[in-house]
Amino acid sequence: MGRTTWNPGALGGARRRLGATATVVTVAAVLALSACSSDSKDGGTTPTGAGGGSSAATGTMDLAGFQAALKEVQAPPKYEGPTEGPQPEAGNKVAVITCAAVNTGCAAGAANVVEAAKAIDWTTSTLDGKGTPAGASQAMVSAVNDGADVIVLIAISSPSVIQGMTAAKRADVPVISVVADNPVGDGPGEVYAEISGQTVESGKAIADYFVVDSKGTAKVASFHVPSLVSTQNRHKGFIDEMKRCADCEIVADEEYGLVSQSEFANMIKATLNAHPEIQYIFVDISQYATIAATALQQMGQEKKVGVAGIDCLPPEVESIKQGTGEIACANARVALCGYPAINEAIRALADEKPLQEAYPLRLIDKEIIDQEEPPYLGGFDPAEGYLKLWGK
Repeated sequence: MGRTTWNPGALGGARRRLGATATVVTVAAVLALSACSSDSKDGGTTPTGAGGGSSAATGTMDLAGFQAALKEVQAPPKYEGPTEGPQPEAGNKVAVITCAAVNTGCAAGAANVVEAAKAIDWTTSTLDGKGTPAGASQAMVSAVNDGADVIVLIAISSPSVIQGMTAAKRADVPVISVVADNPVGDGPGEVYAEISGQTVESGKAIADYFVVDSKGTAKVASFHVPSLVSTQNRHKGFIDEMKRCADCEIVADEEYGLVSQSEFANMIKATLNAHPEIQYIFVDISQYATIAATALQQMGQEKKVGVAGIDCLPPEVESIKQGTGEIACANARVALCGYPAINEAIRALADEKPLQEAYPLRLIDKEIIDQEEPPYLGGFDPAEGYLKLWGK
């Protein structure tokens, strides 16, 4: 499950901003909006999907490195978590705080934490962060007052919830974070452990897909939320890898706030109208990738331009399956975060040092979706390794 390279620093380059960026708690907060094509793209590009992009390189560029990286990230993951560690003690209580109860991604992550906790006979409570720093802080304070032994934050920026973090630290309640790229340590706003969503690697995987699929000539547009460390890192992984492709071009690199579906669709349309040469679109959040695909359908360009996003929520997977605009997604499944999160909770209560744990990453496309079943990990189940570790 690898390690994530954290780089929350500022990213260079001129970008166009759409409206004011809202104060945000989570990556997944935007997911509340939601409930590869084999045709050739115009302009001489290859068919979308792994099959079309895996042939020998043409032109002046050597694609071997990109092809090898893509092959690795499309292979089914294997258990790379710990093989030894403290055993869980019975009777502990875990409070799981979601970014917002209405968000599919956050709810799925919370459910997996509850599942993992039940496997070792721990009790759980799930609280709603309500999509705001104030709501998440209040949920943390309530968890502490209710006697939680551990708090798990799902896609919540710990530096933005200082009131809750302070309450937890005063009560000596360790805080585990998932998919937020939060700082780890003992200081204010720092968590005991961060379960990585492999954010940089996720962005890099999509860039490798575009490069290989286009045989090294991709013309891309990028859309990302600049206010979240995790989306900054997804964007960084994508942009840095695309720049390694000498004959590719980043035609547009756009910032957006957590805007409405119609606003984002209009942004996609405006960018494509201004740059009709665009062949691929990267979007840092799954829900907005699906909105981009819808905009392509409205423009009649779903067979010409391919979209790829991160998180692989059901609407994104369905669009890939049906060939309605999306061609791939980085399958960093927050729904599989629970077992590493609970393992870090076990370590915290045993006064052990945290590990750099992550949940599985795989780049999936239509070929994989057509051949496999959800969660499209080639039969891999991260629970098995952790249950063995815990003597279950």
